[in-house]
Amino acid sequence: MKSSDLTKEQKVELEKFGANTWFVEYLHKQYEENPDGVSEQWQNFFGKVSSGKKSNGDEKNIMKESAIPFSNVKLPEPQPDDRLQIIAGSAAKILDNMNASLTIPVATSQRTLPVKLLEENRTLINHYLQKKNLGKISFTHLIGWAIVKAIMTNRSMNNAFTIINGKPNIIKRNKINLGLAIDIEKKDGSRSLIVPNIKN
Repeated sequence: MKSSDLTKEQKVELEKFGANTWFVEYLHKQYEENPDGVSEQWQNFFGKVSSGKKSNGDEKNIMKESAIPFSNVKLPEPQPDDRLQIIAGSAAKILDNMNASLTIPVATSQRTLPVKLLEENRTLINHYLQKKNLGKISFTHLIGWAIVKAIMTNRSMNNAFTIINGKPNIIKRNKINLGLAIDIEKKDGSRSLIVPNIKN
């Protein structure tokens, strides 16, 4: 699926994947060699793209019907000191589109970042803490600290979505709670994942 071989409609579909376009092209090559070699979602997507079908308006309805129904998802509940705001107008339209987009196959991307400077700084900090008998810090501490500082600067990152009395709402939380997944090795050598929640 080279860009030069695509119709305008097909290019529009492909561009939806942004930086992951290369991965979609890779999957499409697999699909051309063996359609059953990719998941049903991708088969449906590539079938539409390969035929260059234009949307006739039914696609949106199909997406809405097949999107994840909120009744199957446990939604967050507001705490006594949280504020609620009903989602309406253009924001409600965006919400509809986001729900519909749950049916679109997605690909994830990853980046490799140099951590040499971070490791050197962590070592310096731990040498200082060791002299003061204050324990030591890990990358988990640093990442957790950075997340909390980011949320304090951008409070909307702490918002949650819920539905109350059939209407979509934003929960604007006043407190910041942080859950950290930690891999613990037991005495018998087996491993367990625990998630302590640091509240407020």
